[in-house]
Amino acid sequence: MESTREAVDPVQQVMQVATGYVASSALHAAVALNVADHLATGPKTAEELAAATGTQADGLYRVLRLLASLGIFQEVSPRRFALTSTAEILRNDVAGSIRGMALFLPDPVHFRIYANLMDSVRTGRPAAETTLGMPVFDYLARHPDYSAVFNDAMTARARIDTIEAKAATRGAVARIADCASGFRAFVEIPLTDFAPLLDAIRDRGVNAKLRTGGVSREVFPEPEALLTFIEHACRENVPFKATAGLHHALRGEYRLTYDEDSPKGTMFGFLNVFLTAAFVHAGMTDGAALALLLERDLKKILVSSNTIRWADRSITTDDIHATRDCVAVSFGSCSFLEPVNELRAAALPP
Repeated sequence: MESTREAVDPVQQVMQVATGYVASSALHAAVALNVADHLATGPKTAEELAAATGTQADGLYRVLRLLASLGIFQEVSPRRFALTSTAEILRNDVAGSIRGMALFLPDPVHFRIYANLMDSVRTGRPAAETTLGMPVFDYLARHPDYSAVFNDAMTARARIDTIEAKAATRGAVARIADCASGFRAFVEIPLTDFAPLLDAIRDRGVNAKLRTGGVSREVFPEPEALLTFIEHACRENVPFKATAGLHHALRGEYRLTYDEDSPKGTMFGFLNVFLTAAFVHAGMTDGAALALLLERDLKKILVSSNTIRWADRSITTDDIHATRDCVAVSFGSCSFLEPVNELRAAALPP
């Protein structure tokens, strides 16, 4: 069924797509020449801008006229241009600038890569590697100028709001908390003799972080030690993040790395960790908590619209929200996809 939006002439629509590279090439030229910065003090003629950018006036005029027709700049009088609200965000010195991304996306390197799109469609090979002759990040390492463009684009709108650091003493916790003013801090602590450190984290109003695994069997903590940590955090309402070895939903035997010949080890599941924290936070105090942390059978976890049941116990969505808000607040995994895909495959969300 066709959209009910205002009809667009089919020929015009196809032509707009077919010539899109012209507009993006013009945008790249204007951004690379810092035209928006030169217009920050007021309108200027093509001749004035050409003198400021070291370009030829007629050629620059045609670029700016095209961009003005698209609303990027405004031609306020013949051959005289001014900023628009859109062009403002192409300046170097304004908050929220997207100059880096506007320079990166239409970079000629991208045109070369997308020119090989048909090869990717036919073979499945990445067009970037075909074009560049090497993986993208190898290319970046060998071409510092392009790497700088890439980095500017990736960081232009990035904001740091969280920091993480390790601490083995109460003094180290205090120093991290002092340095973290204005940021959310996660302090990684060992699971041996952790109680004083967890109390210090609570007292300084920061968050704890613990490792639940790694790439070798010996770095995985004993279940009893992990449970003791969870119980202490729940009792004292200390927010924590669990990380490492939590790629999978439930405890089981899994490859420790992505290598084809990787050894296997027993890994905790992120559902085990979160559900144990939620049940303990809701009042579970007996040996059932350890059994839940070790649970391997997904069929024993029953999810409805307002409860999660395990064995003869249940928690409500309010219990889950309370746990997520003030105790088990986050987990880390080397993979973005594995945890999500396993939950989808299990069809757990109601």
